[in-house]
Amino acid sequence: MKLQILIGLLSVCITFSTVVAYPQLQIQSDPVPFFPHLKKFSHKNFEITNRLTTSVTPSHYKIRITPIIEPENEEVHLSAPGRVIITVKCNSVTKSITLHSYDIEVDEDALSVKHAIAGTIIPVKGLDKNPDQQTITIQLDMDLTSDEEYLVEIHFVARVADDRLNGLYLSKYIDPTTSNINYHAATQFEAIDARKAFPCFDEPALKATFQITIGRSLAFHSLSNMNIDEDGVEDGLPPRFGYVWDIYHTTTHRMSTYLVALVVSDFTFVTSDSKTNVKVWGPEQLLEQDSGKFAADTSAKMLTFFDSYFGLSYDFPKMDQVAVSDFHYGAMENWGLNLYRPKFLLYTEGVSTQLNKWQISSVIAHEIAHQWIGNVVTMEWWSDLWLNEGLANYLQFVGTAAVTNEYEPWDRFGIDCSQSGLEYDGRADAVPVHVDNETHFVQVPFAGTYQKGSGIIRMMEGFLTEPTLTKGLKKYLKNLEYKNAIQDNLFDYLTQVGYEDDNLPRNLTIKQIMDTWTLQAGFPLIRVSRITDTVFYISQERFSNDANENPDAYTWHVPIPYITNTSPLDETALIPKFWISDDTLLISEKITPKPEWILLNPYAYGFYRVLYDSDLTTALKKQLDTDHLKVPTLSRGQLLDDYFKSAFGEYISIKTAMDLTGFLDKEKTLPVWVPALNNLKIVYNMVKDVDVLGEKFRLYMLSKVTPWFLSTGTQNSVTDTLLRTEILDWACALGNEICLTNATTLLDEWMNSESGEKSFGPDFEATIYCAAVFAGGKLYRDFMLKKYTDENVTPIQQSLFLNALACPNDASLLNELVKSCYFH
Repeated sequence: MKLQILIGLLSVCITFSTVVAYPQLQIQSDPVPFFPHLKKFSHKNFEITNRLTTSVTPSHYKIRITPIIEPENEEVHLSAPGRVIITVKCNSVTKSITLHSYDIEVDEDALSVKHAIAGTIIPVKGLDKNPDQQTITIQLDMDLTSDEEYLVEIHFVARVADDRLNGLYLSKYIDPTTSNINYHAATQFEAIDARKAFPCFDEPALKATFQITIGRSLAFHSLSNMNIDEDGVEDGLPPRFGYVWDIYHTTTHRMSTYLVALVVSDFTFVTSDSKTNVKVWGPEQLLEQDSGKFAADTSAKMLTFFDSYFGLSYDFPKMDQVAVSDFHYGAMENWGLNLYRPKFLLYTEGVSTQLNKWQISSVIAHEIAHQWIGNVVTMEWWSDLWLNEGLANYLQFVGTAAVTNEYEPWDRFGIDCSQSGLEYDGRADAVPVHVDNETHFVQVPFAGTYQKGSGIIRMMEGFLTEPTLTKGLKKYLKNLEYKNAIQDNLFDYLTQVGYEDDNLPRNLTIKQIMDTWTLQAGFPLIRVSRITDTVFYISQERFSNDANENPDAYTWHVPIPYITNTSPLDETALIPKFWISDDTLLISEKITPKPEWILLNPYAYGFYRVLYDSDLTTALKKQLDTDHLKVPTLSRGQLLDDYFKSAFGEYISIKTAMDLTGFLDKEKTLPVWVPALNNLKIVYNMVKDVDVLGEKFRLYMLSKVTPWFLSTGTQNSVTDTLLRTEILDWACALGNEICLTNATTLLDEWMNSESGEKSFGPDFEATIYCAAVFAGGKLYRDFMLKKYTDENVTPIQQSLFLNALACPNDASLLNELVKSCYFH
């Protein structure tokens, strides 16, 4: 504990080594941070992993593996002896079988190949290993016959790795009652790490069925994709280990190797009220206070919803969701056995924030959607990973809107997806969501795969309509069930339904449109200029986060819906009034009667930015200042994001963007305030240390946040709470005296409470702690230090106390903290 305290305090001293004029902002108002954690693929060797030949392909695996994780088994500790029998089909005459195997010891003497039916032995000549390509090749003395099936048996020893968090690896947690370290084994196979657990044909298109048997200590139990049919079987394991077999006789559906999973642990579980086959697992102390109940119930509801939404039943016998202590990603959609970081699965009433709860809901919806999108139909190769992740990212909003709508999920889509996707895609080094490489694995940054991917699907929903898009997704799943797909398959089905429903121009196909969005990086900046009272020029060019970078000049098929001051605010606003084609840079459009203003991309379905000439910008500013509700909520947020990002990219001045924020003192919605604050934080950091300019900005921001801050004595909704945390954070950070006084009063009440109960909820803890330490000095700093060093606090609480330690306004308190870091 002392070492943890020292490291924590040292990090504070290094991070906050200077005194600040006002408390630091505490609330993370950037896009919800589970997307970066969801990103996959951290392989240094992915560029050189070439594809296997298809002369031999698998149809079934029978796997037996025993992860040995108890330290007392010193000789074999962290090894996983196993055997795999793979049924393969010979597609063309060959004398060799090449498959993946990496960081595995293969018993060459025990290799065998025989005819699946006749049992004829095929003599093995030798084994060639290619560690650079992560493959082994079994050389044979005679040809395999085309169209015949064979059984390939390989005995091996894999590692239960304690130096990586992929393949089969070791995880651990500390039992708070005994202080003992408890170990468990888990897997992470996406994208190319099943080969680290057992020899296999480790490519998404090489689907097969699986039967798994897991050896484990009597002190543990196991989980895999299917239910256990026989547990605790003693046959065939060395008695000295005290191990037994858990046998999963039931064969999985055809699936890719990256979806195979297993966990060996001492975890306990909670069950959903509505579906007993939906369980949430984790270390016992993490499931106290019903921390897994929300996830279990939400998962069950999501399964029921997506069953109906897709018209295709979830066809695995159970859904286990496991909080793995050491997990590199946010979550993983292994079929029937989803694995999570604990903070993205476990919700504790009174401890977790509403933002935590939204993140959990979203991540669960994402992984449950994957049970169809990605698992039932899988991209053929990693170049189309966006088909899996972009669609699942979009569908998590569909799912949360149906199951946990109190978060108003579609109002968050811009915050969590499209705006950060645009930020990434405006970079000069952005890459297309479809990587044109069919021979080896190439990584696409997560913001492209997840956020741009979902953003362009949302755009398709806008011009096709939601019912038509859903109809196309159903066809995609039904016709490709248990198969693989490329992006053109999805585009073909969407074209069919688009024509059927008369929601797609007959002179266009979805492929023609969407290839311009998936095969090239970037997105368009649409400029709008008034030429006469009723004639407008609309142009497209590639947007760059830095207008001086001159990125490659691309063009797109761009759907252009718009509204004017006389337009109704209904679903007709989403229908494109016209298109800009990919061979056109500028078009003119006549709009009658003469509008006072025009707004393109209403409701922000389009994945592009829009700038207006100075007169049209002034007209929009006037409308916002007069009656901002005449402009749709999502358009207000996107307009601010477009203008600030354009200002940061030097397309326009910062002043032009700032001028559009005049209405914020009347604004009361999350999807407008969050992008506003995200961008204003950048401006704040630019000017806060510039004496006159910094003070002017501070007073201006106070004039915008204070009315909202003073009007919120109670919260009427979850989104009100989420917004209030943002506003309070800014009010205190800008030095609002009422905010600072309230913070010290609330902390006083807690410090003097006989029961130890707080009168404020977890959503506001970070802001209150920091503001009280800033305003109140040593008394509150010492209380935070006492709480930080309390061994009974959770890691989440400890991080809040640690942040507060950096907030004093008195330089001597920080100097004292520095000395405590270095001399105690």
